[in-house]
Amino acid sequence: MGLNLDVDHVAFAQDRKFDGYQFRNLNPAELGQIAGRAGRHLKDGTFGVTGQVDPFDDELVRRIEGHEFDMVKVLQWRSKDLDFASIAALRASLEDAPRVQGLTRALPAVDQQALEYLSRDLEIVDLASNPARVEKLWEA
Repeated sequence: MGLNLDVDHVAFAQDRKFDGYQFRNLNPAELGQIAGRAGRHLKDGTFGVTGQVDPFDDELVRRIEGHEFDMVKVLQWRSKDLDFASIAALRASLEDAPRVQGLTRALPAVDQQALEYLSRDLEIVDLASNPARVEKLWEA
């Protein structure tokens, strides 16, 4: 989420994140995106860490300040064209492969994992008997 606030300093209380599967260190581009919230285009801002995070090494600071980040190799994608005709149709539409080079299908997110789990319950399958109910199941 991008916030345009009048912030002079960004202090990192964590340099790790949970990406849906595991905890991992933020990469320089992610740190730069967050640090860039300070100052914005109106004035220069600063960034640093709280006492709970080890200080950033000089090379990382140089890369963030110089906007020197690795090129993106792959972009993850998930179809927004969902088919609510049935649970099976919805599951199939979530499995659609991207049709654009350079995109890869994203790993199943929590909502898709929940659908997979719920679709094993025959009572839920019976209740999701029309597109409106399948859509309501998805939104729940």
